[in-house]
Amino acid sequence: MDSTLERLAEIQHGLVTNRQIDDCCATRWERRRLIDGGPLLKAAPGVYRVRGAPATHEHHLVLGLLALGNESVVSYEAAAALHRLDRSDRTAVEFTVVRGGRQPMIPFQVHTTKWLPPIDRVSSDGFRATSATRTIIDLAHARRPRQRIEAAIDSAVRLGLSSPTVLAHRLETLRGSGRWGCRLIEDLVVDSGGHSPLERRFLRIVREAGIPRPRLRSSTVTEVDLSHGSTSCLAPTWSSKSVVNMAIRAPRNAARTPSVEVS
Repeated sequence: MDSTLERLAEIQHGLVTNRQIDDCCATRWERRRLIDGGPLLKAAPGVYRVRGAPATHEHHLVLGLLALGNESVVSYEAAAALHRLDRSDRTAVEFTVVRGGRQPMIPFQVHTTKWLPPIDRVSSDGFRATSATRTIIDLAHARRPRQRIEAAIDSAVRLGLSSPTVLAHRLETLRGSGRWGCRLIEDLVVDSGGHSPLERRFLRIVREAGIPRPRLRSSTVTEVDLSHGSTSCLAPTWSSKSVVNMAIRAPRNAARTPSVEVS
């Protein structure tokens, strides 16, 4: 096999496209020699894989992107996994393409959308994917469980991949399309930014009690004391002199029950 084609296959997880094969083969005979009993096997319309190439998760993502074309992106749960959002399905293989024209048949889930502007496209781990913000909106649109959307929002904010302001801006833009899930995200963004479900509940309690929202720390605020079998989550301080302590304490062999102390 041509050395250029070998390098392409190595970069693309054992996959090459029809066009790449044509560019590397000077004659039809060379091309036929690669495909008819040669080192290449058809994997999808317009895409071939090298014999023996492992069918890894990355291999499947590249396969879908090559088969669907340059305007396709990894999306939904697969994009959430690339962004390392909490509770993501690390085995998911999903793509989104803009509606219009026939799409090749591939053995993975393909979503369609009316439009996918540049603001919703990023590169994550070398793969074209929807941004973390668009991924959260798509997951809500797909009616994923409330707890799943909470985890996606909080981890995206925590990792610096999105923010309540950015989410609100994109929701305003997409609301006119009648996209389901916008109201759910609006409700969940209010208490976003915590490092855990416990902190999210704490922020909700603070908001419902009419107490000023604390300034959230950007670093980890969890301390674990193994000698006493307890975990203390130290909440950030207010601009006022109020002090908030959140603690979980339980005997070693007893079920743990959260308690919130405000002083």
